[in-house]
Amino acid sequence: MRAASHMTKQDDKQYLTEEQYASEEGLNTRTAIQDRYGTSSTAWFHWVFDHLELAGKARVLDIGSGSGQLWWQNWHQLPAGVRLILSDLSLPMVKAARERMPRYPNQPGITFQVADAEALPVPRACCGVVVALGVLDHLLQPENCLAQVHRVLAPGGMFYTSAGGRRHLHELGELVRPYLPDEGYGGDSERFGLENGRAMLSEWFSTVSVFPFEDMLLFREVGPIVDYVRSEGTVAQKLKGLKLAGFVEQLKQQLAARGEIAITREKALFVARL
Repeated sequence: MRAASHMTKQDDKQYLTEEQYASEEGLNTRTAIQDRYGTSSTAWFHWVFDHLELAGKARVLDIGSGSGQLWWQNWHQLPAGVRLILSDLSLPMVKAARERMPRYPNQPGITFQVADAEALPVPRACCGVVVALGVLDHLLQPENCLAQVHRVLAPGGMFYTSAGGRRHLHELGELVRPYLPDEGYGGDSERFGLENGRAMLSEWFSTVSVFPFEDMLLFREVGPIVDYVRSEGTVAQKLKGLKLAGFVEQLKQQLAARGEIAITREKALFVARL
């Protein structure tokens, strides 16, 4: 087992539930901007869904499901008979998912639960598929979550998880750092990520495949960049007044000089079989 990393906001569960994911608004803002300004031909949640093997998998557990975007964006492609368990540490996110799902007809059985990824209230070997997008890099000891996933998966079950690489949002970090030096972007070699994810998963699963999702966000105006940055956690509270004015002026100067600002999205989907 690897040594625990130093505690940061990224793995502070109180911060994540009370600030970062206290509502779906910030997450929805970032998703909308990514989909609109990204160069990938397929939006992230559609791309992930295309990689899922759901046929014949009666029960699917989504850990850290947020507002359930993966499912309500791809609702009409769900195989008949699939039963979903949408689980998140944040009660507001679970409520948002519950409100989203009933808008669609003929929905399969869905269970909504507030749960810690390291202590899942789910019976042993009950799921054919477990999904955890962008979850493991929030954990000081992702092995605790992986042990839970290993416990709840049925023999031959599939686990899908994702993480960013060191280049993920690197340029955004460079833009923000002069004004908010404590805000971090991109991968961390001590956390679960693109560079070390396969090795960590291989300790728990018989096979692990990695599917890169490389995208660029191309901006030709200031507003969407500011909206993206200020949608993160408590950034809106800190990036204001003179700091915000300086940040905006910096963006204007770079856009005038370059014509556009490019932000790298370097992510990957890991597909592991028990």
